[in-house]
Amino acid sequence: MHHPLVGRLDLDCEALHDPHRDQWTIFYTAAPGTPSHEALKLLKVIGTQDLAVRTPGD
Repeated sequence: MHHPLVGRLDLDCEALHDPHRDQWTIFYTAAPGTPSHEALKLLKVIGTQDLAVRTPGD
């Protein structure tokens, strides 16, 4: 996967299905100690920031 801020992420994917609700939950994880794991930790921080450009009056 490629993320615009942190670049390439090598992730494992696990999909869990709840047949009673016909819903899927998808989990993406990275192996500990890998560059992808460090990038996910960084995204956890920068993902909470508002990086939008504001103009006066917004």
